[in-house]
Amino acid sequence: MIKIGKIKPVIGMALMMVLSIVVVGAVAQEKPDSNGSAEEIDSVVNWIAANAVELKTSEPGNGFDDLVFLKAAIGDARIVSMGEATHGTREMFKMKHRIFEFLVTEMGFKYFGIEASLPDCIPISDYVLNGVGDPEEVLHGQGFWTWDTEEVLDMIKWMKAYNEGRPDKEKVHFFGYDMQNPRGGADFAIKYLDSLGLCPEKAFRQQYASLLADSIRHFWPIWEAYSPAQRDSFHVFVNDLVTALDNNRDECIAATSSDAWTIARLHASVAVQTDEMRRVGRSFEPSIGILKYEGVYYSIDSTVSKLSEYVRTRAPQLWESTSALIDRLQGELWELDERYEQLTPKERMRLHSQSKSLIDYFGSVRSGDDVSDEVLAELTGVADDIAVFLDALDEYAAMPAKEPNVRDRCMADNIEWMLKHVEPGAKIMLWAHNLHVTRVAEEAGYGTMGNELEIRYGDEHFVVGFLFNKGFFQAAYMKQDDSGNWIQKLKPFTDGVATDGSFEATFAQVGKPLFMIDLRKLPSDGPVAQWFSREHPMRNIGAAYREDLEQGYVFEPVVLPDNYDAVIFMDSTSAAIPNRLTRERFDMD
Repeated sequence: MIKIGKIKPVIGMALMMVLSIVVVGAVAQEKPDSNGSAEEIDSVVNWIAANAVELKTSEPGNGFDDLVFLKAAIGDARIVSMGEATHGTREMFKMKHRIFEFLVTEMGFKYFGIEASLPDCIPISDYVLNGVGDPEEVLHGQGFWTWDTEEVLDMIKWMKAYNEGRPDKEKVHFFGYDMQNPRGGADFAIKYLDSLGLCPEKAFRQQYASLLADSIRHFWPIWEAYSPAQRDSFHVFVNDLVTALDNNRDECIAATSSDAWTIARLHASVAVQTDEMRRVGRSFEPSIGILKYEGVYYSIDSTVSKLSEYVRTRAPQLWESTSALIDRLQGELWELDERYEQLTPKERMRLHSQSKSLIDYFGSVRSGDDVSDEVLAELTGVADDIAVFLDALDEYAAMPAKEPNVRDRCMADNIEWMLKHVEPGAKIMLWAHNLHVTRVAEEAGYGTMGNELEIRYGDEHFVVGFLFNKGFFQAAYMKQDDSGNWIQKLKPFTDGVATDGSFEATFAQVGKPLFMIDLRKLPSDGPVAQWFSREHPMRNIGAAYREDLEQGYVFEPVVLPDNYDAVIFMDSTSAAIPNRLTRERFDMD
């Protein structure tokens, strides 16, 4: 279920389509186990100090002496999945760049994949392979501000420089494997069929143009605005596009090549994947839609304190009957949003009754000396929003507990396609968030990209997570403009020293600024084994952040060795640096 407090990786970038936001950081449902006794913690800290590999720097271009151990750690794995604890940490991005250089120059890796739209990354690939285009423009063109940073730009420039003068068989390749935006894939497939005179009738293309009339990168706001009939039309359109390719396969191959048809078919399938994710996700949305739900939430969050002050000081009888609801909205809105389904029917009914009292009261109040028209309209609006919000929470509570993770399954499908259609035994490094690369899942179909790859590739898959103790990172947040509309902004945030009992806080006691632990080398018994076998909080921050929830929002209890083969710990971090075009997009100084 898509909620402010907890947005599952299944939707992942769904709000990236609306607001370029993803909150892949999940929230603990209950308090984690105790961190352990002082003696146990001492044993853990001492074991890490003795067994962790200290890394000299995250900066690329500083040699590989400290990374040689990766040859033995990775072994014969041909998929190395690199996570990140935030979508905006400079040192994590640079470390992944540095490790990719090592994998390319020392271990024969030639492919790189990133959590970005497959069709929209084609221009980056063309730049890396052939030097075509401006690197800033092609990187910005993939659409996600998360990757439009100085650090990623430096990496694609390195890839291009590495390829210069090398034969094609030795070049490194850039690959996007996400499926958020159907336009690029559908456009590619239509142009391919049109070039052969095989595209469905003109009305088919006109329908497509009508359905995607607004030429924007992200599909989510378009989908949100579709009527049910338009959604059904889009579903038919993208599947008809695939059918046209399949029915004319032999003719297409004869006129072009097997590779050309296969690539066009992949692009069309991305549009189908996007449609599937939207349609499945739609069944886990309230009837008002995600955009309206977001707006209602932020409206309450920003104005409930004013409502509280007014009712408490000017309507004491109303305060007596509604203070429980108002206090909850004012102090625990996020928690109410996250845990509403745990309330009893009687508790929910009481909240609705208090909400109705607010609506009835403000519906009867007239402006005068004690309240202006403007303030009255604002308070009446938030009272209405509270009722809408509670109705939406009722809908969420009635939904199934789990949602199929279409997005992560499709990302794994696209990675598998790439590995099947390039050279035999191809080796690839993948770049995504910790919560996409993790290999833990409740069951098949509901898991992560990492879990899907683990099922398909087993020991050929090596997973690395990232942790940090304190520091800055880049993230999105919501802000009201002068007209009262909620808009997305981007800026650096800081997160203080990790919360007590977390992996990060324990690792910080080791006293090393940057190190990597091979979790497969943990002892099989004793206090260290016991500590790592239990859940402890781990910080994961997505592309969106809320400072008021700094601790409870970002720590989730996990059993670390179940999720990752190895982890990289950074004691202190700084924010990723957005490139010029993204700074212009968000009107940043």
